[in-house]
Amino acid sequence: MSKNKEHQKEAKKLRKRLSKRKKLIIGGAIAILLVTIGLGVWFLIQSQKPKIPIITRTTEQINQVVTDADVLASSGDISGAKTAYNQAVDQTSDATQKSYLLISNASLYYEEGNYDQALIIAKQAEAYKLDENVASMMAEMYKMKGDKQNAIIYYKKSIDLTDKTSEMTDNTLYYQTEIDILNGAAN
Repeated sequence: MSKNKEHQKEAKKLRKRLSKRKKLIIGGAIAILLVTIGLGVWFLIQSQKPKIPIITRTTEQINQVVTDADVLASSGDISGAKTAYNQAVDQTSDATQKSYLLISNASLYYEEGNYDQALIIAKQAEAYKLDENVASMMAEMYKMKGDKQNAIIYYKKSIDLTDKTSEMTDNTLYYQTEIDILNGAAN
């Protein structure tokens, strides 16, 4: 009978181990199921959120912003013109448009005599696209700040960026004259 009792004890231990394994397996399966359901619900919620479209202005709209900003500036609302330019910059993804809008905004600061702020904004324009307009504006800003070396650098960039096929190449003569004056003043 003692063997029978031992056998019963062993069977009982085995049932307990199997029961624990079943519980672990069932618990793991439930955890995996809950995680899967949670992820499914999360993806469903994410797909239901309305996508906010990026507003991109067309060239025609950008030109209208520039016209509106010019009207604001000429009527004395420089702050309104600056705001119009900033909003338009935020609403376009085109690097050329951003550069154009930023340099236009920088010119407002330049006209106020705030050359430091004008230069900060002009450098942002340069980061998007350096063209003749940006380079010449930066040259003028550096000249007004008394930074002859950088003014010369940007006048030279202006010459390099001038469209040689255009009838407006007389700008290069102006840039070269400014370089000569600054070089003479630097000596």
